[in-house]
Amino acid sequence: MWTFILSVKPEDEIFAQSLDLILDAQDGAEPCQLIVTAPLNLVLATAPADAPYVKQLRQLELFDIPTYSLSVPLPSLPFVKVIDGPKLGLMLTASKHVLTF
Repeated sequence: MWTFILSVKPEDEIFAQSLDLILDAQDGAEPCQLIVTAPLNLVLATAPADAPYVKQLRQLELFDIPTYSLSVPLPSLPFVKVIDGPKLGLMLTASKHVLTF
């Protein structure tokens, strides 16, 4: 399992690049998942549904990439499940590869 942790703000160049990498990784032999952490999840918590970066993240749902937010609900992205610290620890322990952006 590949686990990607995304915390950069949407205006950072690495944001779009990391989403491309996640989508490319999904085509590989191993499954992948995304965990959104602060400060990104704090931005997304109040983001309008039509924000460009919200639309970019919706691609993950189309490709069935499990997506989680650490402790913060994301109303504009209802497919994102909220997890807590202990669950995050278990997910990271079970992951073969972890990349942080």
